[in-house]
Amino acid sequence: VVSAISKCTEHKSFLINRYSLIIYKMATAAKNEGYEVLIELQASVFNDEISSPPFNLSQPKILKLYAYKGFEANSSDVQLPYFIEPRSLPIDLNKGFENFIFRQQWEFSKMLETTVKYLLDSEENLLEPYGSENSATHQSLKKEVDESYQSRQNSKRKLVLTNRGCLSNIMIIPYRLVPSKYNDKTIFATHYCGVLHISDYRHDDNTTKANAFHNKFQQTCFSDDPDLDPNTDVPVNEDEFIRGVFQTTLKEFDLIYSGELSGIVSNHKIDDMQNMETINKLQFISTRLLLNSDHSNIWKNPKCLNWWATLYLANTSDLCVGLKDRDGVIRTPLQRKPVKDLPKDQYWKPQICTKFLLTMLELIEKTMSSVNCPYTVYEFVYDSFAKCIKLKKHIGKTEYSFLSEEYIERCRKQTSMPC
Repeated sequence: VVSAISKCTEHKSFLINRYSLIIYKMATAAKNEGYEVLIELQASVFNDEISSPPFNLSQPKILKLYAYKGFEANSSDVQLPYFIEPRSLPIDLNKGFENFIFRQQWEFSKMLETTVKYLLDSEENLLEPYGSENSATHQSLKKEVDESYQSRQNSKRKLVLTNRGCLSNIMIIPYRLVPSKYNDKTIFATHYCGVLHISDYRHDDNTTKANAFHNKFQQTCFSDDPDLDPNTDVPVNEDEFIRGVFQTTLKEFDLIYSGELSGIVSNHKIDDMQNMETINKLQFISTRLLLNSDHSNIWKNPKCLNWWATLYLANTSDLCVGLKDRDGVIRTPLQRKPVKDLPKDQYWKPQICTKFLLTMLELIEKTMSSVNCPYTVYEFVYDSFAKCIKLKKHIGKTEYSFLSEEYIERCRKQTSMPC
């Protein structure tokens, strides 16, 4: 998001593209309802075309797949659904709504459940390289063992454990400057044993028919077998879903995060779901639903930005969109597009999104650099009305603490940093 950076004694300013931001670090800490204003965001008139920042987010890789039934996750019996485009229209999304099973609400403490589960399940010590008490010593030891550039850089790298929704919500902030509760975002962070844990929490108790249409549409597009049509006679169960754990890098940050997957495009059955090299070569696809309107080009819909961010982070290559009428019926052909083509001819730019993500990670990491507590949570809020990023601190064990005791104990055992 940031085109140029200038530093001075009292503040930092970050120039971000047209429709973007100039971010000012406040010289004095203003307080509002217990919040401290960290940075202010203002619209910029600068044109991004001349000073566009690089796209530094590496291609995400899937590390593991989990099949969920309610709150129970299973990694040994994962079956990815197969995309089968519906052969006929219309598609009535009202079908079976009376038996629709809505998802149970996850507790606040479960925000990073899948990501943390991956670390607990792993036989490798994934935390040690980031939890060294003396980074200079760690760097010199690595240098003696391996002279490669990557090894020399390991001690400088920072690990972030998070979820996809949190990352995508941060990425789209530069294009969500209009005052609106919908545009406001809240991020919770804990810094412990050299690792930054960040997440968001969305309490979604929407059990309306309109909300159920999205999952019904997904059911009509995916089958358990590539040779069989989707079974739309069984009830849609939102409590059964697949999550992937992903890894990507953004400058000095290594990101491990979780996110849901819809399914794959394949004309043959995939039997081995444990071979991640094979899994990462698969063609993943996702579905979205829009209200049919007079807009001739659905790919100019403002939702395209969020679609791109969430799907890129999930290593998903294709998107299929259905247009429903107000009565919940799809009467027009589905439209499909490669995710890599979504940013073409848009007012928004991917590099602006990733640059702002980097800016926020740096801000959170710097703000919490002196914190080493598994229970303390810093609440970072993007306030679209006040045009700022503000902070509230929840010190010690509170209702906001979200790391499990099992994970905390693992951190203590796997890192050399005093935790």
